[in-house]
Amino acid sequence: MTSCGERHGGFLPDAAGAFLRIGVEHSVSVHSATGQGWEFVRILSCCHEWAAQGYTVRGEIFTRLIDPSRRDSFLREFEILQELNHPSIMRVFDRGIFDDSFPFLIAEYLPLTLTRVIRADQSSVVEKISYVLQLLSALDVLAQLVPPVIHRDIKPANCFLKGHSCILGDFGLFKRVESMDEQDRMAFKISAGAGMPAGYRTPDLVDYLNNGTRPGTRSDIYQLGLVAAELFSGRNPQRPAGIDQPIELDPLADIRSPLGIPITQLIQRMLVTDPGQRESAAKLQPAWQNLLWSAVKLARSRKLQPFS
Repeated sequence: MTSCGERHGGFLPDAAGAFLRIGVEHSVSVHSATGQGWEFVRILSCCHEWAAQGYTVRGEIFTRLIDPSRRDSFLREFEILQELNHPSIMRVFDRGIFDDSFPFLIAEYLPLTLTRVIRADQSSVVEKISYVLQLLSALDVLAQLVPPVIHRDIKPANCFLKGHSCILGDFGLFKRVESMDEQDRMAFKISAGAGMPAGYRTPDLVDYLNNGTRPGTRSDIYQLGLVAAELFSGRNPQRPAGIDQPIELDPLADIRSPLGIPITQLIQRMLVTDPGQRESAAKLQPAWQNLLWSAVKLARSRKLQPFS
């Protein structure tokens, strides 16, 4: 087996050890800069042991997390994800410390995101509704954890596709709600500047950045509402602004479908400004499920394939 140290001149020895632990053989790797640190990709061509058997996995080193307390807290948070096994939440297989300094993760690698789906604009309405429904299911699971977990960085680039499945990933900004303290607020201000695009802010996160109350899990619902608006119409309604500036939305663009009105109404329910009035993932799921059945019936009545 070729070691990671041989591939990268000794750059990732500890990470290579993690791959050895899960039985990787004949791996292929690349590495590149990301917003949070260095990312390297490994292809599992022959994994005989452990939960990652048969998976393509991605490793990421978070080189900005150099403070020991933040680093240890970060790894504890990811222990939650490592224990989850939900079809709409990206699998996390391992975590550790690189070079006695930086935390790293090994997670499932999925190259296709909703960003490409939106640009291609070839998915059916049934598929798009299914994607939103699956992501709501993921948010419902995170919200029901004890303590609840908030993602804080939901955008098309962090929603991945695997066949007809839509999977929430890239948990670099996620946090248990109860552990969001002043240290987290300062760290989030730094991370959000590069990591959270201005087009996917929420009133809850803006308030938090401006020293207000910590957001709850319904902040993620707002972000998903922005993603849904862009998925169905091709346009994100949020006007560009600084990350800590008040949020302004344009009217939602028309959705070209006989179901455009009910889809728009559901998205508007997700984009309610007051988080206390915004509905939870658990409450929104039945409405999107009913809409999915309506879309399937409509497709069949027109003799169209529900899935491309």
